[in-house]
Amino acid sequence: MSRIAILGTGSWASGLAQVLCDNHHQVLCYGIDEKEINDLNEHHQNTKYFPGVALHPEIRATSSLEACLEDADYILITIPTQYVRSTLEKVKSLLKKKVTIINASKGFDMETNMRMSDTIRDVLPDTCREAVVSLI
Repeated sequence: MSRIAILGTGSWASGLAQVLCDNHHQVLCYGIDEKEINDLNEHHQNTKYFPGVALHPEIRATSSLEACLEDADYILITIPTQYVRSTLEKVKSLLKKKVTIINASKGFDMETNMRMSDTIRDVLPDTCREAVVSLI
Protein backbone atom coordinates (compact mmCIF):
# COMPACT_ATOMS: atom_id res chain seq x y z
CA MET A 1 0.00 0.00 0.00
CA SER A 2 1.32 3.45 -0.97
CA ARG A 3 0.67 6.65 0.90
CA ILE A 4 -0.57 9.31 -1.51
CA ALA A 5 -0.88 13.01 -0.73
CA ILE A 6 -3.43 14.68 -2.98
CA LEU A 7 -3.18 18.44 -3.39
CA GLY A 8 -6.82 19.45 -3.77
CA THR A 9 -10.29 18.51 -2.55
CA GLY A 10 -12.30 19.29 -5.66
CA SER A 11 -14.07 16.99 -8.08
CA TRP A 12 -10.92 15.68 -9.78
CA ALA A 13 -9.23 15.09 -6.41
CA SER A 14 -12.28 13.27 -5.04
CA GLY A 15 -12.67 11.08 -8.09
CA LEU A 16 -9.00 10.10 -8.15
CA ALA A 17 -8.98 9.56 -4.37
CA GLN A 18 -11.88 7.14 -4.77
CA VAL A 19 -10.02 5.11 -7.41
CA LEU A 20 -6.83 5.07 -5.33
CA CYS A 21 -8.66 3.91 -2.19
CA ASP A 22 -10.48 1.26 -4.20
CA ASN A 23 -7.01 0.02 -5.14
CA HIS A 24 -5.93 -0.14 -1.48
CA HIS A 25 -3.80 2.99 -1.28
CA GLN A 26 -3.82 5.32 1.71
CA VAL A 27 -5.02 8.76 0.63
CA LEU A 28 -4.94 12.13 2.38
CA CYS A 29 -6.21 15.21 0.54
CA TYR A 30 -4.99 18.73 1.25
CA GLY A 31 -7.47 21.53 0.74
CA ILE A 32 -8.28 25.09 1.70
CA ASP A 33 -12.08 24.81 1.68
CA GLU A 34 -13.06 23.77 5.21
CA LYS A 35 -16.54 22.82 4.04
CA GLU A 36 -15.15 20.32 1.51
CA ILE A 37 -12.64 19.00 4.06
CA ASN A 38 -15.37 18.47 6.67
CA ASP A 39 -17.71 16.90 4.12
CA LEU A 40 -15.03 14.38 3.12
CA ASN A 41 -14.05 13.57 6.72
CA GLU A 42 -17.46 13.54 8.40
CA HIS A 43 -19.86 12.43 5.66
CA HIS A 44 -17.53 10.66 3.19
CA GLN A 45 -18.95 12.82 0.43
CA ASN A 46 -18.09 15.81 -1.68
CA THR A 47 -21.61 17.14 -2.05
CA LYS A 48 -20.43 20.28 -3.85
CA TYR A 49 -19.45 18.18 -6.87
CA PHE A 50 -21.09 14.78 -6.32
CA PRO A 51 -24.34 15.23 -4.39
CA GLY A 52 -25.63 11.94 -3.01
CA VAL A 53 -22.51 9.97 -3.94
CA ALA A 54 -20.82 8.10 -1.09
CA LEU A 55 -17.05 8.13 -1.25
CA HIS A 56 -14.68 5.57 0.22
CA PRO A 57 -14.72 5.98 4.02
CA GLU A 58 -10.91 5.89 4.18
CA ILE A 59 -10.52 9.08 2.11
CA ARG A 60 -9.35 11.72 4.57
CA ALA A 61 -8.74 15.44 4.13
CA THR A 62 -6.82 18.14 5.98
CA SER A 63 -6.06 21.83 5.77
CA SER A 64 -2.51 21.12 6.97
CA LEU A 65 -0.10 20.79 4.08
CA GLU A 66 2.54 19.45 6.47
CA ALA A 67 0.23 16.67 7.73
CA CYS A 68 -0.78 15.77 4.19
CA LEU A 69 2.83 15.36 3.04
CA GLU A 70 4.04 13.42 6.07
CA ASP A 71 5.40 10.05 4.96
CA ALA A 72 3.88 10.43 1.47
CA ASP A 73 5.29 8.21 -1.25
CA TYR A 74 3.53 10.14 -4.02
CA ILE A 75 2.09 13.61 -4.42
CA LEU A 76 -0.86 13.89 -6.77
CA ILE A 77 -1.51 17.46 -7.94
CA THR A 78 -5.13 18.26 -8.79
CA ILE A 79 -5.30 21.96 -7.92
CA PRO A 80 -5.90 24.68 -10.53
CA THR A 81 -2.74 25.52 -12.47
CA GLN A 82 -2.60 29.11 -11.21
CA TYR A 83 -1.88 27.77 -7.70
CA VAL A 84 0.56 24.97 -8.53
CA ARG A 85 3.78 27.02 -8.41
CA SER A 86 2.98 28.77 -5.12
CA THR A 87 1.78 25.55 -3.51
CA LEU A 88 4.88 23.66 -4.59
CA GLU A 89 7.06 26.42 -3.10
CA LYS A 90 5.47 25.49 0.25
CA VAL A 91 5.74 21.76 -0.45
CA LYS A 92 9.48 22.06 -1.17
CA SER A 93 10.35 23.06 2.39
CA LEU A 94 8.17 20.34 3.93
CA LEU A 95 9.44 17.28 2.08
CA LYS A 96 11.67 15.02 4.13
CA LYS A 97 12.30 12.43 1.42
CA LYS A 98 12.15 12.13 -2.36
CA VAL A 99 8.67 11.48 -3.73
CA THR A 100 7.16 10.81 -7.12
CA ILE A 101 5.08 13.73 -8.35
CA ILE A 102 1.96 12.97 -10.38
CA ASN A 103 0.50 15.95 -12.17
CA ALA A 104 -3.22 15.88 -12.91
CA SER A 105 -3.72 19.65 -13.16
CA LYS A 106 -5.07 20.78 -16.50
CA GLY A 107 -3.45 23.62 -18.38
CA PHE A 108 -0.27 25.65 -18.39
CA ASP A 109 1.57 27.72 -15.79
CA MET A 110 -0.18 31.08 -16.08
CA GLU A 111 2.98 33.01 -15.10
CA THR A 112 5.40 31.36 -17.52
CA ASN A 113 3.27 29.42 -20.03
CA MET A 114 5.32 26.34 -19.10
CA ARG A 115 3.81 22.85 -19.05
CA MET A 116 2.98 21.75 -15.52
CA SER A 117 5.66 19.04 -15.64
CA ASP A 118 8.25 21.74 -16.39
CA THR A 119 6.91 23.97 -13.62
CA ILE A 120 7.17 21.08 -11.17
CA ARG A 121 10.78 20.43 -12.18
CA ASP A 122 11.49 24.16 -12.01
CA VAL A 123 10.19 24.50 -8.43
CA LEU A 124 11.12 21.15 -6.89
CA PRO A 125 14.83 20.29 -7.15
CA ASP A 126 16.08 16.78 -7.87
CA THR A 127 16.72 16.36 -4.14
CA CYS A 128 12.94 16.52 -3.50
CA ARG A 129 11.58 14.34 -6.24
CA GLU A 130 11.93 11.01 -7.90
CA ALA A 131 9.98 11.00 -11.17
CA VAL A 132 7.53 13.58 -12.48
CA VAL A 133 4.65 12.08 -14.41
CA SER A 134 1.45 13.52 -15.82
CA LEU A 135 -2.01 12.03 -15.87
CA ILE A 136 -3.96 13.31 -18.84
